[in-house]
Amino acid sequence: MTQALCFRCDWEGETPDPACPACGAPLYEPPRREPRPGPAVRSRSVEDRPEDVRTAGAAQRGLGGDWPAEQPPPAPAPGPRRYWPPRRTAAALTAVALLLGLAWWRDASRASPSAADLHLSGTLVFAAYDRGLANERLFVLDLADGTLSRGPLIRPVSDIVASRAGAGWLGLTAGGYAYVLHGERSGDPPVLLGVGDVLGWAPGAEALLQQARGLSPNAACPLSTISETDVRTGGVMVLYRAPECSGVLSVGSDQAGTVYLTLAAPPGSAVYQLGYQRLHLLLPGYAMLSVSPVGDMIVAPQVAVSGRGPGPSPGAWLFWRGKGGPLRIGRGDRGLEVERVLAWAPDGAFAVVLGSLDGLRSLWTVTAGAGEGERVPTPIGPALPPAPILPWGRVGSPAAAVAPNGSVYFSALGHLFVWRQGRRTEIPLPPGTPTPAGPVAWMAAGA
Repeated sequence: MTQALCFRCDWEGETPDPACPACGAPLYEPPRREPRPGPAVRSRSVEDRPEDVRTAGAAQRGLGGDWPAEQPPPAPAPGPRRYWPPRRTAAALTAVALLLGLAWWRDASRASPSAADLHLSGTLVFAAYDRGLANERLFVLDLADGTLSRGPLIRPVSDIVASRAGAGWLGLTAGGYAYVLHGERSGDPPVLLGVGDVLGWAPGAEALLQQARGLSPNAACPLSTISETDVRTGGVMVLYRAPECSGVLSVGSDQAGTVYLTLAAPPGSAVYQLGYQRLHLLLPGYAMLSVSPVGDMIVAPQVAVSGRGPGPSPGAWLFWRGKGGPLRIGRGDRGLEVERVLAWAPDGAFAVVLGSLDGLRSLWTVTAGAGEGERVPTPIGPALPPAPILPWGRVGSPAAAVAPNGSVYFSALGHLFVWRQGRRTEIPLPPGTPTPAGPVAWMAAGA
């Protein structure tokens, strides 16, 4: 008997007759298929499959009943396996290991950037916060060989200056307190030198100027005392003491020992020269920001503000005693807004300031000395954020120091730089060095 189909009544089954047993119509017999050669493991036949699978397969073909499924195509015969002799495999692995070793040796043999590559001289002292941000530690960088050594632990400071009073001595300022450190590598703590409302270091930090307010019979005019403390001996000499109705804004001196100060009065600020127990008016309408070793000053005009006393006016000016000046510091009708004078060259040839001009906040150099025309500043630092850096961060305000050869060493944005021959270069620090916090001081080798 053979499997047959009736296309008239859809009868399906096995019968030996050529006609449909139901309607007598001729039956259709599917052609016999020869089995295809296949793998040893054949797919299951229709009878071995579940009923729902057979029905679904027949429904997809439009036929009813248990129609035998087609055999799947034979799997492709696997290609010949590639044989690697043991010696060749070992040689390949050895070659790869050798290449990796050479690459590691090449990278490891490259020396890390060092300050010694810049061919600088002297030592650079800078402060960095400790982990808790409660104290700072001084670090001493030997610029000749790039080695770094740890200094003493100190409280956070706003200024560090190299002192000529002793080898390796440093002057430190923290708020209204001034200290002296007897050696940048000394394990001894800094020694308190003076306290005041306004402080200022003499050139070379051989003396400390301080102004302090005290009680007086007239409460509106407190007693103002200006004194000078010798850094080497600690001796104090009172230079001026009198009731002052105007507040003292700044104080400084030149290398000749002449002392200058700014008084804030309702009509406007004024710069005075200190004589023997008296003040001599030097420059009315201005406030002294800083004075150079040779007596040149960077000043800012200040005019009276109704009900609030004197207020700042845009731009800074250069002033010196004698004929001429003050000269505007800026470019065209745009003045340099000076926030702070960071350092002077030892010979007073130029000043390093922190300020803004034409929307650029950076460090600038300003040429000093007598002359005519405006003084155009030169930017030497990177562009800084427009707002001052928040306190209690690991990166403080920029600071600078000037070497006798005119090289400017400064900190900004947590990095150290040197400006020399019209070019700014970052000073590389050894790996793992804490971020510089701001204040820096330069000292000659062996000082």
